[in-house]
Amino acid sequence: DAVVCLDVHGQPKAASAPADGAAADAKVIWRYDLINELHVSPHDSASCSVLIHGDVLYVGTSNGVDRTHEKIVSPDAPALVALDKRTGRLLAVENEKISSRLFHCQWSSPSLGKVGDKTLIFFGGADGVCYAFEALDAIPDKSVFLKKVWSYDCDPPSYRLRDGKPIHYTDGDRRKRLSPNKDDGRYVGPSEIIATPVFYKGRVYVAIGEDPMHGRGRGMLHCIDATKTGDITATGRVWSYDGLDRTIASATIADGLVYIPDIAGRVHCLDADSGKRQWVYETGAQIWGSVLAADGKLYFGTKAEFFVMAAGNEPKALSRVRLGSAVYTTPVAANGVLYVASQQYLWAVQAPREGE
Repeated sequence: DAVVCLDVHGQPKAASAPADGAAADAKVIWRYDLINELHVSPHDSASCSVLIHGDVLYVGTSNGVDRTHEKIVSPDAPALVALDKRTGRLLAVENEKISSRLFHCQWSSPSLGKVGDKTLIFFGGADGVCYAFEALDAIPDKSVFLKKVWSYDCDPPSYRLRDGKPIHYTDGDRRKRLSPNKDDGRYVGPSEIIATPVFYKGRVYVAIGEDPMHGRGRGMLHCIDATKTGDITATGRVWSYDGLDRTIASATIADGLVYIPDIAGRVHCLDADSGKRQWVYETGAQIWGSVLAADGKLYFGTKAEFFVMAAGNEPKALSRVRLGSAVYTTPVAANGVLYVASQQYLWAVQAPREGE
């Protein structure tokens, strides 16, 4: 598990290299080894995207449990680190001991927003808590601790406790012979934050979820007042919505509406200000990735099909396409091209040019 900085131009080609069009070898500018340097123990796979602000790079460590799913291998390892984007030098780590309370693995990616006169880093913890840290305003001479501004527990007590006792996150693993989880979405148990917190108009939108292999269960989407400080679990809640299953997708916000899919395959549309549900659309297949909102449309994939829907207060499917393999990712639009990565193919779709 390492953070690597590569030169986009690659290594210069040797005189004997193939003709133009051949791939160049990667040129590594720097590499920071999270395992050897910080004793991080990643579980399954490293799944965090990097966030760059100025000369600082923020990234989650993917620290998690062992193969038995019972033991946290490195409870003292940080869940979030900051590196110098130019050199890879360690600048800061979180000091909230998130790893000591994690359920499964630290998979969430950090995000950023300006709140008042401060730039904050929002981070979904593997302990089910959403955090806000102050962004570094200068490059420190030596490694420091990130300053926490607020924390918000996204798992209500009823999700964490049963008969007054903590619920182990594997209790709901549908693969267990005696699991109480019937995989119908009704199971109530703890979940971490896998999605990326989304900042919009002074608020943070984030939902809880679990590795889909562990089964369905009750989820919850939160709208948090990002202007608060301290433990804001009670004071920072603008609204919450528990009408969805667990999800690993990030919320998508466009024109005052929040769109978020759940693992069961339903896309939920809510009013961003009030949390009032506008509609729910059933696709019939699992959804892992997030929704892309562009040009008045919603684009997303399921394990069975790729969907295009009209954005707005009414659910309207415009297109359903079978791509030949499951889609686990979020579509990307760039330079007039829609890119969709399925399990076996990468699709690039562009509207026909005039006259073609």
